[in-house]
Amino acid sequence: MQPFFIPITMQIELLYFSTPKCSVCHVLYPQLEQLISTNYSQFKLKHIDATQQPQLAAQNQVFTAPVLIIFIDNKEQQRFARHFSIQQVDAYLHRLSSFL
Repeated sequence: MQPFFIPITMQIELLYFSTPKCSVCHVLYPQLEQLISTNYSQFKLKHIDATQQPQLAAQNQVFTAPVLIIFIDNKEQQRFARHFSIQQVDAYLHRLSSFL
């Protein structure tokens, strides 16, 4: 008899909200993109211009920039807003990926 095993598959998406006038947003996004493509390619990263899609920003309660929201199975699990570093995001994603 084989042991009972339930495979865990989670859909993980990262939504990055920015605005055209946010200089920090333009610096942070390429670093975030590189981090995801290098270390966490199983996660989906989406870049959203909050001025082009204000309804989506309002729906996710985004009132500042930059904002990174991490969703697991369409539920918000973590939010990084305004003052955050790539190292903080990396540490969180590392912990998250250790469960997968």
